[in-house]
Amino acid sequence: MIKRLGVHPEALRNRIRQDQANRGEREDQPTTEIAEESRRLRSEVAELRRDE
Repeated sequence: MIKRLGVHPEALRNRIRQDQANRGEREDQPTTEIAEESRRLRSEVAELRRDE
């Protein structure tokens, strides 16, 4: 079935894990929203440090 989807098995596992985290079923990884906010804040901090 995975071959029919054309998706690597690990990519499919990662998407399932992320969906579970987003629905609150997993606590071992951040939700998409938290991960995006973290990336945004890291980028903002890096920019502020460059401006010093």
